[in-house]
Amino acid sequence: MDLRDLRLALRRNWVAAIIAFDICIILGVIAAFLPASTYRATATLSVQPRVIEGNSSDPARLTSFVVPIVVETAESRVLRAELRQRLPVDVAALGVDVEVQVLSSILYVQTSTSSAVGSQVWANAVADAIITNNEVSNLVDIKMIDPAAVPSSAAAPKPVPIMLAATALGLIAALLVGVLVGRIREAFDNAEAIRQRLGTSVIGELPRLRQLRRNDRALLEILEEGSTSLGEAFKSLRGNLEFRIATEQPKAIAVSSY
Repeated sequence: MDLRDLRLALRRNWVAAIIAFDICIILGVIAAFLPASTYRATATLSVQPRVIEGNSSDPARLTSFVVPIVVETAESRVLRAELRQRLPVDVAALGVDVEVQVLSSILYVQTSTSSAVGSQVWANAVADAIITNNEVSNLVDIKMIDPAAVPSSAAAPKPVPIMLAATALGLIAALLVGVLVGRIREAFDNAEAIRQRLGTSVIGELPRLRQLRRNDRALLEILEEGSTSLGEAFKSLRGNLEFRIATEQPKAIAVSSY
């Protein structure tokens, strides 16, 4: 299919293409604006082995042993339950997700809530609790490098990227639906099928009528009743037939029933 065929398919099936585009835009609006905003705040910690005289332990191995314990502690529901008893009521009531990302001996304590201030308070509270409740403090030092700040914008949803993606997806869907509907219509368009297979033109097409299936009804009787579609079809057939005979003088005229 070349560009001309694509343009023709969209022109013929523009209603279906617009519907597909609108559906994608509506879904994009729903995804971009209906979900509650999520704010993320991050507090940064460092984990360093303590220098103890007479301790020949490898600092790297020691850190790799301690860090998983710290991560599990930070992400545990037990710690969150303890912190809810200490935090302000409005902050403690927030649903919070805690995730700790590890980069060598640096820990990023990230909290996600529906409140910008709440996320910052939770991140710093979790970080402070890790420092205070460090059960292996005789082996490592955990320090706060960078306290969490109040996020300036929501981490999710992102309306602009979502709407851009929805628009791009809508354009693609409109093209695909336009072509698909065109293919389906061609499959049921018998006149077009005859043109393509026989390489000739169709001079007329008579519609199906349920009245003709009844043996007691004559064609003239149906025409006299004022069947507009059938009458117009016969007029078109007669006009085209007279024109072809006068101009092209065809030797044969094929009649097909389907």
